[in-house]
Amino acid sequence: MLPVIVTHASNETKPVYLMDARESAAWAAGVNVSGVRTHFYAKNEMFREKLQAEIMPTLLAQGIVHPHRYRIIEGETLLERAKNALNAIREGASGEKFIWRVANE
Repeated sequence: MLPVIVTHASNETKPVYLMDARESAAWAAGVNVSGVRTHFYAKNEMFREKLQAEIMPTLLAQGIVHPHRYRIIEGETLLERAKNALNAIREGASGEKFIWRVANE
C-alpha cells in the first residue's frame, strides 16, 4: 500500500515516504512488486473487480496475509485519546490499528 513509510515521524524527525514500493525492500528474485494506492485502487479494473471480492479473502484464508494487530487507546476525552494515539506513533508503534471511543457514553 502506498505510500511506503520508510521512517516514522517522531517528536524530533519528520516522516519519510516512498511512492515506489520496489525501493522499499530487498525483494526476492522473481517477485513482481506493484504498489497500490488505497484510495485509487478502484481506477484499476482488475483491482476493482477482484481485489476485495476474491484476492484478499483467498490470501486471508490461506494465511498468506494477516489482519493488523490493534490497540485500544484510552483517555478521559476525545482530545486526550487522540493525543495518546499520536504519542504511541511517535514512540514507534507500527503495524497496529488504533481504536478509540469518539462519543461519550
